Amino acid sequence: MSTFEVLPNEITLSLGEVSARVSPQGASLTELIVAGLTGVEHVSAAAAKHSFAGATLAPWPNRLKDGEWVFEGKSYRFTNLDSLQNANHGLVFDRTFAVDNLTKSSVEFLLTLGEDAGYPFRVQFKIGYKLTENGLAASIEVTNLGDEVAPVAFGAHPYIAIDDNSAISIQAQTQAINDERKIPIGFEPASKHQNGDGSALRFAGLQIDDCFGELERDREGIATTTVTHKSGDTVKLWQDESFKYLMVFAHHRLGELGMQSSGLALEPQTAPANALQSSTDIYMLKPGESKTSKWGISVAKANKEQQ
Repeated sequence: MSTFEVLPNEITLSLGEVSARVSPQGASLTELIVAGLTGVEHVSAAAAKHSFAGATLAPWPNRLKDGEWVFEGKSYRFTNLDSLQNANHGLVFDRTFAVDNLTKSSVEFLLTLGEDAGYPFRVQFKIGYKLTENGLAASIEVTNLGDEVAPVAFGAHPYIAIDDNSAISIQAQTQAINDERKIPIGFEPASKHQNGDGSALRFAGLQIDDCFGELERDREGIATTTVTHKSGDTVKLWQDESFKYLMVFAHHRLGELGMQSSGLALEPQTAPANALQSSTDIYMLKPGESKTSKWGISVAKANKEQQ
């Protein structure tokens, strides 16, 4: 059991040798263990607060420059800005979702927006977690409950268990070119964080805070990012076609937050940073319209990977 402060009202899910912990705060994934192997190390309340660990990101993921955006001629503004003067990761990461459809191995979380001056659109988010035989499948469904078009984008922020000897394989054709405030100003071929011989990146000393696009996908449209530990054990994050982007963030100073001393966030996103300003891949949901996106994590021992 963890000795640090946990998120409020954590729920434990179990299915055979698979267990997970989730929290209504931010509809967060706070732990995942498969047959004794850790896919997501348990997240403390401090880590969740300071690094968005495990949280749902909506109604926009990533950064919004100056916290400002315009829609149909009307200006909106958020005042909760980070050190770069960006509004970061939406509105729901620290809000408490209602618990719905709870079973031993699955749960859904519900939250409706519409009361925020910076985002007055009445949309409902339904976040689902369901254990599988080798990990977890997650979904994010957004429904426009209002009577006008609602612009929206979203993502997830799981931290994958990692150590210095772990290797990371990112399968993408492009990555964002960022300005000094980490706002994308374009995309370029994804070579900056990929070894020239095509091999995976080693986590030790890795400095990365980048958005990747044009992800390589299988016949079902699934993109997969793989972490391979020195033992050969693997943790894979998969995302469906509606998650067009992957944000990758390596952090080597999380220990003071009551989490692992190093962290790797693999964040599936429907849109890149600053999407509410740029309108890049923003969903324009008509009244009554819904959109569902799926992602998940699988964990496997060496030479026993399951597809």
